[in-house]
Amino acid sequence: MILTHILKDKYLRIAFGASGGALAVAGWLAYTYFGHTTAPFILHFDAYEKIDFLGDTTKMFGIVGTGFVMILINLILADLLYARERFLSYMFAWTATAVAGLILIAIFAILGAN
Repeated sequence: MILTHILKDKYLRIAFGASGGALAVAGWLAYTYFGHTTAPFILHFDAYEKIDFLGDTTKMFGIVGTGFVMILINLILADLLYARERFLSYMFAWTATAVAGLILIAIFAILGAN
């Protein structure tokens, strides 16, 4: 069965559950605020040159989709390496949580700019 080690270890369940939850919240926020928008919106700006990068909804969902793929890769690698190197699987799990948190922060920043 796939992901047996993840389901056994409570620390891995917590880490990947938190990363999945953060990514779900980021996807829900992106869909709620930008799902029906056809106009471009601000994706990046700085204090000196103002707006640098505009995007549409595909760019926004591309951010969330890329995060999903990264977390899925970390999930598979953590499960495969659990029996051999448990510490490395914990690192993959908490890195996935950090990536999901950063994506959530990025979505909040984009919401704040628009």
